[in-house]
Amino acid sequence: MIKNIPNHEKLNDIALSQHFFAWEKTLNLLTEFQECFSNNDIADLISNPTSPEWYTYIGEQQRSLHAYYALMQQSNELALKAKLCKVSPYLLLMGISHKFSNKNAKEIDFSELKTINAIDLIHAVNSFTDFTTTNSFNQRFSDVRKMRNKILHLGMTSSDINIICLLRELIDFYIELWPDRNWLKDRKHYCGYGANSMFEDGKYYTQIGQTLCEWNISQTIFTKKQFKETFGIEKTRRKYVCLNCYYEAGRKQVSYHEFPDMSCAYLTSQSSLRCLICEKQISVSRNPCQKVGCNGNVISVEEEYIFPTCLSCGFEQE
Repeated sequence: MIKNIPNHEKLNDIALSQHFFAWEKTLNLLTEFQECFSNNDIADLISNPTSPEWYTYIGEQQRSLHAYYALMQQSNELALKAKLCKVSPYLLLMGISHKFSNKNAKEIDFSELKTINAIDLIHAVNSFTDFTTTNSFNQRFSDVRKMRNKILHLGMTSSDINIICLLRELIDFYIELWPDRNWLKDRKHYCGYGANSMFEDGKYYTQIGQTLCEWNISQTIFTKKQFKETFGIEKTRRKYVCLNCYYEAGRKQVSYHEFPDMSCAYLTSQSSLRCLICEKQISVSRNPCQKVGCNGNVISVEEEYIFPTCLSCGFEQE
């Protein structure tokens, strides 16, 4: 008898948890660098990474980057196994030879059985599920698997892993493996798997607050193509702050961040916004902001807030 048979929801949850753990830790390396060398703008590092401090920093962070790179591949493999498991968990045992006994049956823990090799995962998923991988995904998956093996078996690679490249690799894999999910909503949810979640009090720390505070840097990492594929809108399209998410975050956590940096909602009509995180429709009016110097003209008119608020700068209107 086999016990602890996996289910696809649990496997997929673990895959996403590892994916966003690798994202969070790699992004932290980027923000820590910026805190030490504030003269290095992240946008400039992406477009023209010539800073000598940046090259030195990349070299010194290889031990951590190797670990996050390996974790990314483990997440990819678990995501593919989850797709197989959705059809049948026993597909995970394909191609594995087991010795059978003529003695009375005893309990066998599924986790102790050898499962399908990573090299065979893509073929199995394409053969037995309704999910089809692309050629570009297949190549990237193979390249990352080989690199991960070098890291695990030799503790080294022939080339350094770049922080920006790793973050964008994570985005590409998310787009391929979870095309129907909401990236920002998932980012918020999996903040709750970290150590900080223990301190969530709705005042000084919230999961939505962490997501909003890192959003300005996160969206800089996305290429135009990745942004469009992930969120369904152009990266250059003007975005506004969602007051629902802003107030849920708690002002104390977000007070040190510029209001416009947390813009994650976009116009769907002349009188409505849609938030990329909470996915709510937000009623707005199109009036000029009363703050001198602000060119915003999208004002929140939700009844739950006392004053109409400019969703470009945060100024409360009279």
